[in-house]
Amino acid sequence: MIDGRLIGERLRQYGALWLGAFLGGLGLSLLATQVLHMPFTPVCDALLGAALSLLGVALLAFFGSVLASRSGPLTKAVLLGGGALLALPLLWSPVLAMQLAAGQSGAAIEYSFVYAQFRIVVSRIVFPLSQALTDNPVIENAWDSFQAVATVIGFAAAVAQLWPSLARTFSGRD
Repeated sequence: MIDGRLIGERLRQYGALWLGAFLGGLGLSLLATQVLHMPFTPVCDALLGAALSLLGVALLAFFGSVLASRSGPLTKAVLLGGGALLALPLLWSPVLAMQLAAGQSGAAIEYSFVYAQFRIVVSRIVFPLSQALTDNPVIENAWDSFQAVATVIGFAAAVAQLWPSLARTFSGRD
């Protein structure tokens, strides 16, 4: 049997983690570049490196906790499959934050070593998969669309999961 309550709880945690990584990355990068007048590229490299490392550890902890849990096999399968499908959108959240901060700072994110490595690693994983499915030259457009969709889904999931809690907190109701 599938435990919908547990899956919903994990989706809320995912939303909070996505939003936290995005807002934390954006806030810290803007603070460093706009207020402290630090150069964008070293800030981006430091923040992206830390964020991607922490999110990687969080994903490993999630997969480990699912495997070690007493949940049923269907619930485990849904959680593991969902975690695998949502891993890239989760890792994309601090990258999106750095892209927005780069635009605000007037800097080019492409000079960031960590950003470039992230793009290379992701493309090394995704490109062979896409080649296995199709040999169509539209893959680049599909990849760009996937990134856009991943960003929208991650942000929408974060807002949808956190909105009731935030509304209760700011309205003064418990």
